[in-house]
Amino acid sequence: MKQIPFRSAIAAVATLALLLPVAAEALAAPPAGTGGLVLGPLIPGTTGTVNSITVTGAVPGRRIFFVAGFQAGTTGIPGCVGISVDMADPDVNQTIVANGAGEATAMGMVNAGLSGRTVRLQAVQRGDCDVSNLVVHTFP
Repeated sequence: MKQIPFRSAIAAVATLALLLPVAAEALAAPPAGTGGLVLGPLIPGTTGTVNSITVTGAVPGRRIFFVAGFQAGTTGIPGCVGISVDMADPDVNQTIVANGAGEATAMGMVNAGLSGRTVRLQAVQRGDCDVSNLVVHTFP
């Protein structure tokens, strides 16, 4: 099983656009988690405009990593033995700190060149090795 390449930024055309650096302290080995993350749909789910996606069930104040990829498969999460995301080519798209209600929303402009492409999206709470459900979306 290959590992997610936690990068500081990725090309906007490869995934959703707005990117934040990944902090080194967030990559420390965390304990096993509880699996409470729920990722909602991509809204509005169209290209050429800003889209958002929200995760609930996070621990307030924890950093949430939003990952995206285009290929089915599994990729292990560094420091989380036996835990993986459901995509073969994940990139960290954004990192957002969960609010007091345990919610985090990622937003970004979706390049028009992604029309007709299918993206796979998940959220990861590395502090607990929690991974959300997989959201698969095809842009019209």
